[in-house]
Amino acid sequence: SALIHPLGAGRYFAEGIGARRATSEEADSYRDATSSLPLDGVRRLPKWLYVLDRHELNAAVVGDVIIINRTVFDSEYLAAVVAHELGHLNSMDIRVSCAANRLASLARVTEPWRTGTTEAKRSGQQLGCLWGLTMLIVRGYSGGLQTRMMGPIWASWWRLREYAADDYAARLGQAEDLATFLDENVLLYDVPIRFVWITTESHPPTALRIERLREHLELGREG
Repeated sequence: SALIHPLGAGRYFAEGIGARRATSEEADSYRDATSSLPLDGVRRLPKWLYVLDRHELNAAVVGDVIIINRTVFDSEYLAAVVAHELGHLNSMDIRVSCAANRLASLARVTEPWRTGTTEAKRSGQQLGCLWGLTMLIVRGYSGGLQTRMMGPIWASWWRLREYAADDYAARLGQAEDLATFLDENVLLYDVPIRFVWITTESHPPTALRIERLREHLELGREG
């Protein structure tokens, strides 16, 4: 099934973007952060830890891999960031993401071929009916058409999944720290996006994420 992520997909992706294996100190910090979370109800944990040498405070999970930017290890928010990524890992998000990446990979591989055909048509070259039929099949099966048409729909779904991952982090006791992390490190970089429902923006407004996390805190105090 396309929803089963391929073996090694996460490590291949991590190495493809230049991530490296964690140092002993980074691995220890990650273990400490993870062990500080209430993991009784957590079904899945990442099998591999990779570190990306970038200054932004960010992280991601792909397949069975968690990728954490180096500067996150020096912050006080490592546990909150890990809790959010566990929210993605312990849902269908990872399998859906890998399936989408596989579809997009086919589109990237065939893009030069498809682009060349389009340019040939524009120049007036006659490619023949057989070639035209072949290219129609290639465009369909490679995802070239689907990825463009489905982009805004996928993005809308991912925006909802970011809220779900935040909710998961809140259930692991990280609502306050994650809200503070977003407030101090992410909110500043938000920009207005016109008609977001027709864009491929994959994250909801940070202010709304913070509000939702603080609502979790209020509900916890009332309970």
